[in-house]
Amino acid sequence: MKKILVNYIGKSGGGPAFALEFAKGLAINGCEVYAVMSEFVDNRELWNRCELIKDVYYVKTNEFRGKKYYVKAQLDFILKGRRKLKQYFKDIEFDYVITTMQHLWSLDVSRLVNAKKIVWICHDPIPHSGSGKMDTYLGNEFAKIADETIVLTKSFIPVVSQRWGISEKHIHFMPHGRQKMYKQYEMEKSANSNINFLFFGYLREYKGLRILARAFKVIHQKYKNVTLTIAGSGDFSPYESEFKGIEDVFVSNRYIADDEVEEFFAKDNLVVVMPYLDATQSGVSLMAMEFGAVIIASNTGGLKEQLNDGKIGLYCEPGDVDSLVDQMEKVITTSEIFATENEKMKKYLDNLEWDKVTKKMLNEI
Repeated sequence: MKKILVNYIGKSGGGPAFALEFAKGLAINGCEVYAVMSEFVDNRELWNRCELIKDVYYVKTNEFRGKKYYVKAQLDFILKGRRKLKQYFKDIEFDYVITTMQHLWSLDVSRLVNAKKIVWICHDPIPHSGSGKMDTYLGNEFAKIADETIVLTKSFIPVVSQRWGISEKHIHFMPHGRQKMYKQYEMEKSANSNINFLFFGYLREYKGLRILARAFKVIHQKYKNVTLTIAGSGDFSPYESEFKGIEDVFVSNRYIADDEVEEFFAKDNLVVVMPYLDATQSGVSLMAMEFGAVIIASNTGGLKEQLNDGKIGLYCEPGDVDSLVDQMEKVITTSEIFATENEKMKKYLDNLEWDKVTKKMLNEI
């Protein structure tokens, strides 16, 4: 029986759900799974209740309370936290310590525990325009210390190899597993005939909100049975002027908790729009598939590969308003597209069960 430590120090967003489902998949495949988590991880209750996980060790990170608390948490971890963590796991030899999403403290965890192999999941081998210096530093450091690297997009194997000089035999493809934890109920269908467009996720410049505003303005002038919802945290102020005066635009500019996701995705005639200027892959597309939403995505990065090599969804050119308008209009004027896309998604999602994707990974590393 392999002993595996799942290493995730983040607190919110898609990371906590990814780490938990990944850990459960490993356990179903017969592994003895331990985890290191932030004390303030969003889904802590689910970790505590999960009988598949052998043990979870919580480290005290910053609780979203500003720079002062961040510095204090950092010092506490350096002076006391690292020693406590090492002591806690001193009698266990892990086969793998696997970092599911890079974090500064995850580097320390990977080095401190006794593991035969250090493994990391590289989510962004091509730094997108929203990446900062810390992302670059962490990527470089994990590439140095890791024995094996996992990518979520097959076409990024040579990219990782070239960027960090890693042999391709130590780079492995694991598709991103399902996001069905967000779908709790079977929603009743309504008689609403509106086409409901949704932009979901953290608001960043590279995600193409300006392009979406200009495209939806054109669409709304031509069609009146359309709405657009923008849901996610981040600074919306740079885009306010772009959306000003456009009717039927609804903005929920806040952090969306896991148990609220369904409120945005469980709508009739839902179209999830991902007009990203650049990207690697996205958990949003997996959420959309779980709810049977039609997906319009930019033809950039690994988005197409993630959607069954482009067999699912419609695609626009990044940064091209006219291209996005064309695809939005295609959805509006093609009534059967919802049923057709939904059927393709159902068949494809079976391949993305977490026990299947983690089994493949275990066989390779």
